[in-house]
Amino acid sequence: MKGLFSARRRWGVLAAFWIVMLVLGIGGFQQQAHDTGANRTTLDTLYLTLQLITLDYGGDSDLNWRLELARFIAPMVAASTVLQTLTVVFRDEFARLRLRFMKGHTVVLGLGATGTRIAKALAADGHTVVGIDNDGAAPGVKALRDGDMPVLVGDATDRTLLESARLGVARQVVVACGADATNVAITQAVRATNVGTRRDALRCAVQLSDAEVCALLRGGDLGGDSAVRVDFFNIHERAARALLASHPPFADGPRAPHLMIMGLGQLGRSLVVAAAQRWAEISPGRALPLTLVDRAATGRWEALRLLHPALAAACSVRLLDLDFEEPSPASVAGFEEALAERPTWVAVMFDDESVAISVALLVRQRMAESSSVVIVRTRADDGIGALVTTGGFSDLHAFPFLDRACTPEVVAGGVRELLARAMHEDYLARKDTA
Repeated sequence: MKGLFSARRRWGVLAAFWIVMLVLGIGGFQQQAHDTGANRTTLDTLYLTLQLITLDYGGDSDLNWRLELARFIAPMVAASTVLQTLTVVFRDEFARLRLRFMKGHTVVLGLGATGTRIAKALAADGHTVVGIDNDGAAPGVKALRDGDMPVLVGDATDRTLLESARLGVARQVVVACGADATNVAITQAVRATNVGTRRDALRCAVQLSDAEVCALLRGGDLGGDSAVRVDFFNIHERAARALLASHPPFADGPRAPHLMIMGLGQLGRSLVVAAAQRWAEISPGRALPLTLVDRAATGRWEALRLLHPALAAACSVRLLDLDFEEPSPASVAGFEEALAERPTWVAVMFDDESVAISVALLVRQRMAESSSVVIVRTRADDGIGALVTTGGFSDLHAFPFLDRACTPEVVAGGVRELLARAMHEDYLARKDTA
């Protein structure tokens, strides 16, 4: 129902009524001139039609049916246009007015790709959502307004703006403004904002793009009596667990597991850690055969091993430093040799969606006779990622990153709920391999 009353539809309806009014008015005055023998130019007819808008037409009392309709429609259309224009000009003021009657709402700070997806997912789940962004022209601002969600434009570190969002009666705050340093600064502003005399602490869920930093900071909501309870989350970590749950790499099969992970960005690295942890629980004491492909695979593996020393014992790693845009003959030979070994599970996790899909298609072509599972990261179910699901690639599995990571669950419940979900997903994975 919200889509029926979106701003675009309202402007469309008004434009249609203006056309109807002009057609009726011009046609009516032309008919009147013909009936009375009056000599009117086109400009005269248009001027008389516009007079209908201001109720200032004082011409002949003998009006035909077109003019009878037009003189009632014209002022209503004009008034509706003025009201619609006022809602655009004073949009922020109307949003603040709506906020005065809200409570139990969720405030999403930052309407980039992550924040917008989370806000829309929360709204679809029945939550009342308020958005804040410093760029009034951002696509996320328009997306929320089209969904009839109030949006405030301004600096998210401004305490006055935060107080306008009525944090004192809000359910929770989600901080997803991009850079980790920016998100931490906004979190400090939220903590410094007067949240009134709440019976329970205001929960503030903060997105950090660095999974390792997030892991170090997580757990702050396990204790303390602050009026604002801060919890950190990482969508790459969440996506890695969701990927392993939806496409289990350790299911029973004729061959021992051999994983190949291509692309060691944030998601790829989180997937390596999550897969190694799950394998260590399922098969303690056995090393997981793992092939890692990235333009800087060696360096990124060493960085991971430095942060997670147990990875060295949990995995038997083969590293391929391969740049698919400028490959060397040696790296191509190593890649073809790795594919010839027929890894049982391949995850193509490059950040660039077009690169990920092209590499996944190459892998699938080279392993056409293999029963290996090939998963490719896409941005979402729509766009170029839809080629995977609708383009006839039945043996290629798409993983829509934003759709699977930016869910209400990623910000719900804090670290306790996070631990419970992780335990449940581990149970499901072990059940699949039993």
